[in-house]
Amino acid sequence: SPVVLTEPVDVASHVTKTTAAMLHFPNAPVVGICFGAQLLAILYGGSLTPLPGVVRGAAGERAAFAPLRRCTRGHSRLLGDLGQTFVQWCSNYIFMERLPSRFDVTAVDGDGRAYCIEHEHEHVYGVLFHPEVLGGEAER
Repeated sequence: SPVVLTEPVDVASHVTKTTAAMLHFPNAPVVGICFGAQLLAILYGGSLTPLPGVVRGAAGERAAFAPLRRCTRGHSRLLGDLGQTFVQWCSNYIFMERLPSRFDVTAVDGDGRAYCIEHEHEHVYGVLFHPEVLGGEAER
């Protein structure tokens, strides 16, 4: 079964458990949602940067349904048959500054920031949006 990563209460404990699960089940698909995508970026060697002028806890003030745009050449294993643009619930203020190696950006926001990443070969995916929020096009 897949490993689903989302925002934890205890970050250190979550990193330890996530790493252990990924090592113990190396062939299990992994989907990081929001914080989980940030965690995957760091675990695979990428880096993060906060949105200038936004303080922690203020993300809810920025939360809204936002249009995202696919940017992959060819087929995205995660995004499947979603259209070239799709609307999702976005509440993020920390973005990927440097993409981990062997990951492709498969969707971006209007400012060109990565919102969906996929590993080139492994079934490891990260999304900075919330597909579980009703009303978004990726909720299926």
